Amino acid sequence: MVLLNELKKIENLSDKTKLRIVCEGGIIIEGEYRGYTSALNNEPEVAQLDIYSKKNNTMYGLLETEIISISIIN
Repeated sequence: MVLLNELKKIENLSDKTKLRIVCEGGIIIEGEYRGYTSALNNEPEVAQLDIYSKKNNTMYGLLETEIISISIIN
């Protein structure tokens, strides 16, 4: 998966966009989009997706290598 390409497919992506992320090991994280960090600007040099879960009151930083799929929640 190329994370940036997947995010570009989402129309009107904003901090109000609710996403469902399926990660390695079958872990599912649902929350609001908070940001994207390119591999060049991240340590380790892997793109990252930031998601805020109101349910857990937690901010998740998910590396591109951990993400299997991304979908929008209505």
